[in-house]
Amino acid sequence: MDTKTDIYSLLQAIGMVDKWVTLSDISNLLGIHATKAAAEISDIYAEKELDPVTTRQTCKSAAAASAAEDWLYSIDVLIALIFRLQSVQARDVRRQFTRILGEFAVKGFMLDDERLKNGSPERLDALEVEAASMVKH
Repeated sequence: MDTKTDIYSLLQAIGMVDKWVTLSDISNLLGIHATKAAAEISDIYAEKELDPVTTRQTCKSAAAASAAEDWLYSIDVLIALIFRLQSVQARDVRRQFTRILGEFAVKGFMLDDERLKNGSPERLDALEVEAASMVKH
């Protein structure tokens, strides 16, 4: 699995408020078996680190293979797992995530350079308008 692509997917997910991930997405990104991911998620809920009412929802897909696959998890769950797990992939994601958070903390903003470079001119125009409106306030 290409970590750079996975980090891009993670950033894309974080940038979207309504993004939900499956157990399969989580296990693939973090390099762990789905049963391990499900057990860790259960621990997160049992320890009241996160509230299952607000961080999971029923998956409407008929392709779900098991009871655990019937759930979609919020990015909050993914972030909690990133900092709990010790797999090589989880460590790599954690390093990238920490670097990105550090950059955000220092600069006060974050840009996805690749999507801006490859996006439409309208996207850059919208960013310019947004930035200008913040400067005026």
